[in-house]
Amino acid sequence: MKSIWRRLGSPPKGTARTLAALFGFVFAVPACDSFIEAPSARTEEHREPDAASLSLPVPRVGLKLALVPNLPGIVEDDIPQSSERRVEIIDVRGTSVTLRWSGTTRVETAASITRREKWLKQRFDRPRQNPAQKEPQAEYEEQEVTGTLTFPDFGRATAYLLPGLWPEGRSQIRGASSLWISAAATADLNKKRRTDLTFFLDRPLGTDPTHVLFRRVMTVQQPIDAQKNQWEIEGDSGPVTVSLNGSDVAVEAFPVRHWLGLAEVSRAASCSLVLSMLPDIPAALSGSTGSASLIRTFFGYRITSVDVPQKSTKGS
Repeated sequence: MKSIWRRLGSPPKGTARTLAALFGFVFAVPACDSFIEAPSARTEEHREPDAASLSLPVPRVGLKLALVPNLPGIVEDDIPQSSERRVEIIDVRGTSVTLRWSGTTRVETAASITRREKWLKQRFDRPRQNPAQKEPQAEYEEQEVTGTLTFPDFGRATAYLLPGLWPEGRSQIRGASSLWISAAATADLNKKRRTDLTFFLDRPLGTDPTHVLFRRVMTVQQPIDAQKNQWEIEGDSGPVTVSLNGSDVAVEAFPVRHWLGLAEVSRAASCSLVLSMLPDIPAALSGSTGSASLIRTFFGYRITSVDVPQKSTKGS
């Protein structure tokens, strides 16, 4: 992913607020039933999912989803359309899933960056007795961002890649799933009310601020090693509204707690969809409004719509 600092210019005062407001979104999709057999073992603790939860499909070619930032207290109509991420499954083979995501982000124009760099140079070169000119206001333009991601181990993955960490361009991401969790992890939630999943981050940090921020959150937020990968159901399932092929449906979902925060995971026989992610703000960072905004904006999300391709009737 290209450096966001480069897109926004220098990151001093107000950068966190600007990033939270303008960074688009990044989110993806995996598959399950289409290429994975759900564990057949049944126990008395197992409960069959409600009919509503079965209406959300596993990844299949042509399936489309839309995601927006999960910002409590802000209604969906008030979230800029440029914050939406669009996802389409373009290939499913065996345990592998390939998706294409796209969205819009605001990028500071080259002329604006040049003006502000010139202002900074003049400010530091100017004699102290001469008052500095007012800092020029940054100017932005919208730019499309996109990526094509292949998850070769999606069906058997024990790691989860947050959409906020998806890279641009073409990438192959081994050992992880995204948006859906595997059939085995779903079975654990159904039977044991908990499962082990690590958050995937297996790329060099470089200057990518989202990775730097996530590493910082991991450093101050993660519990002891014995519990750091545990996802555990916290309370009873309840309805979550999602647009399915243009109609609002109530989907049964469990609140699932992990070290990063709280997720809403659909009740399903296999391969549950993670409908939302809401990060907790670490106590060590709670005093920083900018950090709190970035954490919620980059690593939290809500799935607002799912569009399922119509089955072909050819030959029937």
